[in-house]
Amino acid sequence: MFSTDPVVRVQDATIFQDHNSVLNNISFEIGKGEFVFLVGRTGSGKSSLLKTLYGDLPLRLGDTQVAGFNIREIKQREVPLLRRKIGIIFQDFQLFPDRTVGENVNFVMKATG
Repeated sequence: MFSTDPVVRVQDATIFQDHNSVLNNISFEIGKGEFVFLVGRTGSGKSSLLKTLYGDLPLRLGDTQVAGFNIREIKQREVPLLRRKIGIIFQDFQLFPDRTVGENVNFVMKATG
């Protein structure tokens, strides 16, 4: 059974890369347990949207809630908590090359509390 409260709620958001808007006036919700695909051509704004949702790009216009965090008002110190709550794994993994996977995971767990 799906929850009625969305995990992600985007309302009237415009996503920017530098000074250029890449997605305009978008709105959608994703509920707990929903499986969503994000598809589109290269340069269509997929990565910019994801970066906004996990706090890597600032949200300038619109309202967005992700896992209880207001993305427009999120503080930099809260971003790791958001990412941990939604389970972000970066494409390049951002690992220390001189450590094992276990050592990398252990480092992150200690660093983020």
